[in-house]
Amino acid sequence: MTIAKTQFNRKNILISGGLAVGGPQTHVTILCKFLRAAGLNVTIAATASNMEPFEIEALRKLGVRVLVPKLGFGRFKWIGTLQCLITWPFVLPRRFDTLYCIGHGKMHLFCLRFLHDGGKAIYHEIVQCPKPDSTAAAVAARMNSLVGNSRKVSSELRLLYPSLPVTTIPFLTAEGEMPTPVRKSKTLTGTINVAFFLSLIHI
Repeated sequence: MTIAKTQFNRKNILISGGLAVGGPQTHVTILCKFLRAAGLNVTIAATASNMEPFEIEALRKLGVRVLVPKLGFGRFKWIGTLQCLITWPFVLPRRFDTLYCIGHGKMHLFCLRFLHDGGKAIYHEIVQCPKPDSTAAAVAARMNSLVGNSRKVSSELRLLYPSLPVTTIPFLTAEGEMPTPVRKSKTLTGTINVAFFLSLIHI
């Protein structure tokens, strides 16, 4: 996958969330590599992360600015959230062109304040279409565009948000193009043995 600089006129990208191990970690890591290769400035703001410290450091070595508190999970996670609420307004100026929100998260709406006038916000739904009365639904309603991880989810998002553009983009799983699987034809040889187990009932 190649991203040309001419495809972007939005230089400063803020990613909200996405520092959970598994699919989000793989997706965000590869996405950051593409964005940095295209010459874009990338900042990740997350209230929690269960990634290893060396994995966070690998993102920083790419030139990605990562803001995440040490107390993001467990019984004291509220301290980490409070830290973000207090410090982010001072360390995240309103200069971002694009806000990319990954999955469910209450802080996505808080991060909207860091977009400059005219900045765009994108919500990437990674599981299923939000229920109408959920926090995720309220977040999606404030976005400029939506992304679904599957065609099914995207179709449901279009029904729920008919005025918003919706795109289907599965999570990134590899840095290069994956080869098309070769379908192998099976040739049956020899004798096929079939056995039936049944009971005969006389009516």
